[in-house]
Amino acid sequence: MDENFSDENPCCILCGLQLYVRDWFDLDNPGLTCPTLWMSEFRAEGDDWMNPKLSGVGLRATRRNLAPIDPNSRYDDPNINQETVIQITLFKTIFGNDSVAPYFTTAKSFPGFGFHEACWTLLKSMYQPTDIDIRLLNNIYRSFPIQGGLINWGHDYGGRMHYSRDFNSLIPGEVPMLNRLYIHELLSEEEDLNQVFYFYSPSEIPGLTQILHESFASTSSICREQREAFEIPLHIQDPFTRLPVEILEMILMELPSKDVLHLKLASCVFSNILLPQSFFASRFNLGFEFRQILEAQKYHDKIHNWKILYVKVKELSKTHNFRNRMQIWWLILQLQDLLTESCQTPLEGPLSQSFFEPDVPDGGLICSFVSGDLRGPEQLFDDGCRALWTRHTNLPREISSLFVSFTDMDNSYICGLRFEQDNGDDICLGYIRRQSELPLATGHLTFAGDGQNVHGIKLALDKKAFRAISLLMDKERNSNWLGTPDGVPKIRLASLGSPLTALKAGFDVG
Repeated sequence: MDENFSDENPCCILCGLQLYVRDWFDLDNPGLTCPTLWMSEFRAEGDDWMNPKLSGVGLRATRRNLAPIDPNSRYDDPNINQETVIQITLFKTIFGNDSVAPYFTTAKSFPGFGFHEACWTLLKSMYQPTDIDIRLLNNIYRSFPIQGGLINWGHDYGGRMHYSRDFNSLIPGEVPMLNRLYIHELLSEEEDLNQVFYFYSPSEIPGLTQILHESFASTSSICREQREAFEIPLHIQDPFTRLPVEILEMILMELPSKDVLHLKLASCVFSNILLPQSFFASRFNLGFEFRQILEAQKYHDKIHNWKILYVKVKELSKTHNFRNRMQIWWLILQLQDLLTESCQTPLEGPLSQSFFEPDVPDGGLICSFVSGDLRGPEQLFDDGCRALWTRHTNLPREISSLFVSFTDMDNSYICGLRFEQDNGDDICLGYIRRQSELPLATGHLTFAGDGQNVHGIKLALDKKAFRAISLLMDKERNSNWLGTPDGVPKIRLASLGSPLTALKAGFDVG
């Protein structure tokens, strides 16, 4: 294995399928008729951790990941300058003991995370017309372990990968390893590769262009006739008869399509409403079943007959290309939730020097240290956790309350502490989520000097992070646990007669 690679067969971080070497893939599968070029076309995102970049579209060939450095260029541009084509080191997780800064001065290569160009296009479309926060995306990638050539997000990529152990056999806090499924493992005995929708390009859906052109026809007369035809018999007793048709249509456009069907079955008023063009148009908006039809957004102003488009697209939903786009879209939605959550919560607290922030003062703190399976920069990050940033805070002598914030991931982990003082000022460490934080202790809490009644903390942790916290009080008393402490190891950090003066903690994306 090349020393620059963490895996010889890297996978797309969005869909989970391998970034295949084009020539090898077709040679190994001579009976393949579905287009496979899309699985070899890739982009990478990386380079400088503090200011990551997006590469152009490259092509994997003989295990060399070559791509133009300009994000607007492609490997097959006829006038491409070969001096701008660089080698991408995919999924690099071992950096040694030296600062990362000198590593990124090499113009001909950079480490990064790879994904199919087709998958990137789907992700990008979700945020249009705004741009994706590349730096935040890079930080999220670096926060998850790399296993089997892909990121373990906590799901099996819609069945494209599998876990090494059944979740029911795990002890609390244990996380199973994710294993790649190779081509032959994705096939049943009755299938060949042409019958597996995973390998069909999500970029191009056969027949969709023709359907779009059919929907360009004007339907103004249809909309006018629909309004005139809407009448409710006077004898019907239905509370919705009190609402004008415009309000009823607005209600329909806010509901998922299956709930619209249920409402039509339950209400005489709604059963008599002919669904307007605006309803069918809404099915292509974010949050509804056909938002992943990017072409509808592109030609939005030209489309008049949204009903025809909806019905015909529904007929296409059984095709391999469509099914693959649907599943990749579902996977992207999982990442979007993480992106949205992360961008809304800043990391608080004074900076402390770390491997990924080498130019920050170290603060000079000497602390007792505890962690889960923390992987340093010189270690392979295939399990456990990795601290990207370090923050610290000096503790006041007294506080009135201590609040704890938790992540909203599969397991709830501590992500921030807020110390509320009597004067109303706050001292914050980590990601503070004021709308969902919980009080650990309230009242008069003293960390030092006369009347000291807090002598340490207890933490419950698994391989990734801290799951619960409790305070060590006077006379061997503990405060109640906050979090999920059951079934995982616990550790006690006591001051041993000395005052508690500071806290220092490592963080990834919260």
